[in-house]
Amino acid sequence: MNSLEALKDINGLICSGCNSAKRPRNSFCLRCYLALPSQMQKALWNSVSKGYVEAFMAAQKWLHGQQVKKLAAPEEEEMLWGKKTNG
Repeated sequence: MNSLEALKDINGLICSGCNSAKRPRNSFCLRCYLALPSQMQKALWNSVSKGYVEAFMAAQKWLHGQQVKKLAAPEEEEMLWGKKTNG
């Protein structure tokens, strides 16, 4: 993954951890983000030039190893975010 791919992913609407919906400018959906160890969560706040791409790839690999499941229903996503994510 390069910086351009990372920016495309962060601006996308699909979580690469579980393929459910996510907000643009978030690395992952809330469920996947909260499933990450705290150090990985913190590393995802790095800028692209300060290690974001590496942090994102490590988090993605960790999530795939954990097999984080897609949210059961849109209502659960709404409950986690506090409002609807699809407009």
